[in-house]
Amino acid sequence: MNQLILTGRLVRSINLRTSDSGTVYARFDLAEKNHRAKDGVEYHEFTVFGAEAARMAEYTRKGQWLSIQGRVSNRKVTLEGGASIHVPQLIATHVEYGPRPKRSTQATEEE
Repeated sequence: MNQLILTGRLVRSINLRTSDSGTVYARFDLAEKNHRAKDGVEYHEFTVFGAEAARMAEYTRKGQWLSIQGRVSNRKVTLEGGASIHVPQLIATHVEYGPRPKRSTQATEEE
């Protein structure tokens, strides 16, 4: 079974992208508390596709708590010189949204 569940905070707001084939997707980073990490935080980059990506772009913002369900996939990358490697990629398949951070008065005035 290839399944992962992580909870943490969204590092920055999400921007939707469209691939050459027309697939809508977004990449985002999740910050997870980890007491073994050097600064107490571990970062995980996820990719999300389709309708879930559109929902995330609309309903999330930086600092929001998220619970991500997903899977690990391998992506083939060709390096300079022609060598190929496989890079693990975290794919989000389901997202649960937690409390959104409160906006400060100053942040509201700047937007």
